[in-house]
Amino acid sequence: MIVSYAARSRLHWARPYVALMRLDRPVGIWLYLLPALWSMFIVTPQRPVGELLVPFTLSAVLIRGAGCAANDLADRKLDAEVARTRHRPLAAGDLTVREAMVFGLLQMAAALVVLGSVSPAAAAVMFVSVPLIVAYPYMKRVTYWPQAWLGMTFNTFGLAACVAATGRVTVSAMLLYAAGLLWTVGYDTVYAHQDKVDDVAVGIKSTALLLRDYSRFFVASCYTGTVLLILAAGRVERFPWPFWVAMVPAVAQLVWQLGKWNMQDPDDCREKFVSNQIFGLLVLIAILIGRHIAVA
Repeated sequence: MIVSYAARSRLHWARPYVALMRLDRPVGIWLYLLPALWSMFIVTPQRPVGELLVPFTLSAVLIRGAGCAANDLADRKLDAEVARTRHRPLAAGDLTVREAMVFGLLQMAAALVVLGSVSPAAAAVMFVSVPLIVAYPYMKRVTYWPQAWLGMTFNTFGLAACVAATGRVTVSAMLLYAAGLLWTVGYDTVYAHQDKVDDVAVGIKSTALLLRDYSRFFVASCYTGTVLLILAAGRVERFPWPFWVAMVPAVAQLVWQLGKWNMQDPDDCREKFVSNQIFGLLVLIAILIGRHIAVA
């Protein structure tokens, strides 16, 4: 008991940093990593993909953590006024601006080093995307379409994965980039509905506030485009019919999500948003099936 208490005391300093990285909410890591895995496995790689999995997974955790730090630095005053976010480390005063900034920069630098160790070209792609990551939190102040900016930012990681696997950006990877962008816009619109009351109060913009009751149709359109672009990528790679069959559960997940979504219930918005990681995993399974059979 004494040892356990001492260990907890020594680790107390780390808790705000863990919270800043949102490690207790890994859905963001999954939503960032999965489109990269789609791109990595849909192509015919020029190297063993297995050697890329650990570096890209670690980089996803670090880059997402750096993005959270950038977001919290920009929103620290607004977060203090919103019930859901007022306990974030910067809003609550558990970390200083300098500490969060240094920690975010260290995470991004570490991610680029990790990526550079397996693919300098992939690291270069992600380095170019850093301004997108830094600018994203401010898009909520100037446009009702911050979800589109997030889509561009999030899915650059998929292009980096393709570059690491093949040495170039393929047509199928570009189709998956577009698919991921639409998917991100859709699920982040669902996510934004949980905060719409607070967002109006503090002056934050989002597609949820712009589209209001038309959000379901809009999200359905985004998800439809997502599926069509994923199927198009499979077509470009000449995947056989089992890939198309394996995509059925993924489509069913989106249909369930839209059919059950209560956009007036913040808890349900959160639940449906989180469920997108299931869709991403189902798509990955379909791609793995298609690639395995295509190679065989």
